[in-house]
Amino acid sequence: MSKIKIKVRKKSRPAQPTVVENPSELMNSLIEAEQCFKAGQFNRAETMGRQLLDKDPNFAHAWHLLGLVQIRRSRLEQAVDYFDRALALAPDSPDFHLNKGVALGLAGRLNEARGEYQEAIRLRPDYTQAYYNLGIILKKMGYDGEAGVRYRQAIDSDSNFAEARYNLSSLLFEHGDYDGAIEQYLALVRIKPNDFMTHFNLGVAYKNISEFDLAVAHYQEATRIKPDFYRAFYNLGSLTAEQGKADEAIAAFSQALSLSPTSGLKIRKALVLPRVYESMADLTRCRQRLEDELMALSNEPLTIDHPLVEIGVSNFLSVYQGLNDISVQRQLAAVIRSAYHPSPLPVMKPDGAEHRKIKIGFISSHFRNHTIGKICRGLIAQLSRERFAVTVFSIGRYQDEISNFIRNSADVFFDLTGDLEVIRQVVIRQELDVLLFTDIGMDTVTYFLAFSRLAPVQCVTWGHPVTTGIDTVDYFISCDGFETPAGDGLYTEKLIRLTSPPAYYYRPVLPTGFQDRSHFNLPGDRHIYICPQSLYKIHPDFDQAMAEILRADGAGLIVLVHGPHKDWSDLLAQRFKQTMPDVADRVIFLPRMTFDDYLSLMAGSDVMLDTFPFGGGNTTYEGLAVGIPIVTWPGQFMRGRMTGALYRKMEMNDCVASSLQEYIDLAVRLGTDSLYREDIHQKILSNNHLIFEDIQVVRELEDFFKAAVAEASKDNEVD
Repeated sequence: MSKIKIKVRKKSRPAQPTVVENPSELMNSLIEAEQCFKAGQFNRAETMGRQLLDKDPNFAHAWHLLGLVQIRRSRLEQAVDYFDRALALAPDSPDFHLNKGVALGLAGRLNEARGEYQEAIRLRPDYTQAYYNLGIILKKMGYDGEAGVRYRQAIDSDSNFAEARYNLSSLLFEHGDYDGAIEQYLALVRIKPNDFMTHFNLGVAYKNISEFDLAVAHYQEATRIKPDFYRAFYNLGSLTAEQGKADEAIAAFSQALSLSPTSGLKIRKALVLPRVYESMADLTRCRQRLEDELMALSNEPLTIDHPLVEIGVSNFLSVYQGLNDISVQRQLAAVIRSAYHPSPLPVMKPDGAEHRKIKIGFISSHFRNHTIGKICRGLIAQLSRERFAVTVFSIGRYQDEISNFIRNSADVFFDLTGDLEVIRQVVIRQELDVLLFTDIGMDTVTYFLAFSRLAPVQCVTWGHPVTTGIDTVDYFISCDGFETPAGDGLYTEKLIRLTSPPAYYYRPVLPTGFQDRSHFNLPGDRHIYICPQSLYKIHPDFDQAMAEILRADGAGLIVLVHGPHKDWSDLLAQRFKQTMPDVADRVIFLPRMTFDDYLSLMAGSDVMLDTFPFGGGNTTYEGLAVGIPIVTWPGQFMRGRMTGALYRKMEMNDCVASSLQEYIDLAVRLGTDSLYREDIHQKILSNNHLIFEDIQVVRELEDFFKAAVAEASKDNEVD
């Protein structure tokens, strides 16, 4: 709304009196000419202005009127000339200076425009429009701070000046001052309560400060005021989906689809799933809806040009349902493949790779202080530089300890932002032999990139432990402990079973001293069962285990950690009241915390409960580093077998259950029998060196990469 204001006189009185034979006749003609200008009758206004000058060439307001007409006709240099003529006759008119500034600004002569506005303010210190226009010019010149000062001066002069508040709020938002922007938006709501765009912007600003309920309320108000406001319905759907309110999200997306039935939004709506299920019946219902909608979409003619914008999500959540996802992943990939056709790319054939270094790329949006960064940084650093040249593609620019470590460990490092086509071109120019996607499915960029053939060999590993369903991903790198004998049938990729988990995991650096329980307001005389997993891992089937543990141990407390949305905790707490009403009050949610506090919380707890059917990975490494016993019950899918695989590598089976009842019994024994718990604690500390910094798994991966490139070369020879 950065619209420069021009000034047309409100009172028909020239700034400098002009001596003419009949001044009242000239003034009446000027009033009539100005009324024509305001009505958009520019030809008539110009004719009348020239007639006035014929009668009196020194009539400053007539020259000024002609200048205004030339602005409307985009004849800006002519307008400046006319304003100069007016100012030569009336140099102390703030209105003339303001409108000359408008013409100069529109002509790109920003510094001169700034000078005219400053002169207008000197002549009239309370000149609201001059402050506002000066703010716009300063913003264009890149002086954002000074622009904000001028907008505030305009608001101080006229607290109901909506445009100045709007521009100031936009400026504050742009610089990350969301609280300041919200203050201005709320003032705008008081001035214009039915301005749908202000409510929409409030929704965006509140979302950025994690005031999600307020954001939802303002998106809803925007849709009430403007029922055909697509963007508000879309944002409402996206935010309620993040909150885990799947039904509300689906309703909002359905409204958006009624306004614009795009292919991307149809897919986006199909992928909506709760973060927390009310029950197994709710989970089953949601799963069936997902499968039904994907089936329906497979029969529709869909077109996607920019999937990051048009779809905006991957199928991140279905893996937490605890079911075999191969058909869902395959069908989703087929829908995407039929709708999205990225331009074909030339791919370097890996011929002659046996006589040179193999060029391998790692790509992720999470090469930072994140689970993926922790799991993958060691592989990037430890791959043999005699055998491999390592390129890292980080989607997003990060500055933290892990991102800097990865940057310094790579032979070549790219920070990549922008659209898919830009990223595809950067990757393909590296002429890689192997491209390893560390976590397809965790974000949209790498998911949609994987639909392109960017290297002769394309692999994925356990960052997101489920098959991709994508036909351009050749291998899924796993290990024996992660898989059952039936594991090969769970992947569209060729399954690679290493002997150990595919990670060179650095031992976590522990704080010099752990905080005690009082730091977390936890009682020292209770048995603490910590379960620090993301709340969407708390499957309805897991409720029974928690309930039976608490029933068997009357002194037990189960501690969970809030997610980024309070709604997730609220939904879980509501479910617990239904599934275990007698012990629900002994499930405690703690606020999110620093990493050192998180390690202290684990170290100060008695037992860690590994969730099922989707268990811990990175959390298990960190828990075992502090020596806490982790009770686990391996399932049929990789996602529930990671903790068991790490125990297997540690040559321990003490905390690995083979049934639900054994899981409960193990947890309660560890929670209530301090001597047994201490014995297991010491055993973990003695053996945990076996899971950290294992160079042998790196050598095994190197052999796989070499064999995969050789196989691809052989295939090319056949072609």
